[in-house]
Formats: sequence, structure tokens, C-alpha cells
Amino acid sequence: MNNGLKNFLYKGYKFGIVGILSTVFNYGIFVFFYKIIRIHYIISSIIGYISGLLLGYQLNKNWTFIDQLDKSKSYIVDYITVYAISLVSSQVFLLFLVEILLINPLYANILGIALSTVINFFGTNFFVFKNSEKTYS
Repeated sequence: MNNGLKNFLYKGYKFGIVGILSTVFNYGIFVFFYKIIRIHYIISSIIGYISGLLLGYQLNKNWTFIDQLDKSKSYIVDYITVYAISLVSSQVFLLFLVEILLINPLYANILGIALSTVINFFGTNFFVFKNSEKTYS
């Protein structure tokens, strides 16, 4: 296996770890605001999503994609753009699976999450934290 493919797969592995941590954090924040603070579930969900997104951004920027960063740039707007596109895409896909193909939402959501994960990884790797003009020997 060549080094480029190894590096790409290793980034995918790290991205998966960040995704798990961000999701657990997102859900913990949601539960805290919904069950303990007693804020409406939609507001609690939004707070959790944004919290998870910001944690994921920091971890991906400073760990997953650290080797391809330009330290003088800010990446947050591009990151949010990719995640917004991913969110909309996965929700449209989920709607299609449930309403057109009549798949149980519990199963269809898993496919939606898988689509979102793929979009997020490729978007962050090739759009947000794309390799700068550096050349490596």
C-alpha cells in the first residue's frame, strides 16, 4: 500500500474517532439542557449539535488534519458550510428512504448517518482542510 493511501486511511480512522467523541458530546449537551435544565428539545438539540460541531472542528483541525493546515487561515466558515450541506443532504436522503422507499426510520437514519459521515470526511479533507501548496519530499 502506498504512503498516500495509508495517510488517507489513517485520517479516516482519526476522523471516525473525532466523530464518535463529537457525537457523545453533542448528545450529552442535549440531555443536559433537555432533562436537567428543562429547555425545549429542539433548542436543546440545536445547542448540542452546535457544541458537537465546534468540538469536532477543534479536534479535526488540531489532530486529524493537522499536517495539511495553513496556520494563518481560519477554517470555521468552510467547516460549517460542509456540515450544513451534509445535514441537508442526509435529511433529504432520510425523507426519501422513509417516505418513498418505506424504510423504517430507525434503519433509514443509520443510512443517513453513513451518508453524512462520508460527505463530512471528504468535505473536510478536500475542501476545508485541503492540502496547501506545500510539497513534501
